[in-house]
Amino acid sequence: MIGLNPSTADKDKSDRTITRVRKYSEGNFDGFFMINLSAQRTPHPSDLSQQLDSDLRDENLLHIKEMFSSYPAITILAAWGNNINRHPYLRESLKAIVELTLTKEVTWKHIGPHGTKMGQPRHPGRGAYQELQSFSIRDYLSNNLRPPGP
Repeated sequence: MIGLNPSTADKDKSDRTITRVRKYSEGNFDGFFMINLSAQRTPHPSDLSQQLDSDLRDENLLHIKEMFSSYPAITILAAWGNNINRHPYLRESLKAIVELTLTKEVTWKHIGPHGTKMGQPRHPGRGAYQELQSFSIRDYLSNNLRPPGP
């Protein structure tokens, strides 16, 4: 799963997001890894740094690349929600993560039949459980990650 930022969960304690991701994984996947667009830990996306910490981003991408290297085929649940628009570096991080998948057989999914009103894939901690649906990362990138116009 690709989310936005790590919250209060760690290897010993789940939070609401991890609990819900675990529930989504039951019956759909053999297990899951939680990947985040930002490695900065905070329970509130509004508390994310205004500026990119490039060292933290590079370390995050290195861990993601190592994890991906163990699997020739992966299913990714897109679940970052509307907060991806808070900072340009979050969108750039998504692009960098997608680039790491280009040599893999990847199936993309998202929660429910529709994204959010802003066109983003739903965060698992929001709303009722819904069926996972196919997600076109190519369409998403071309429609949602263009630079803002004048």
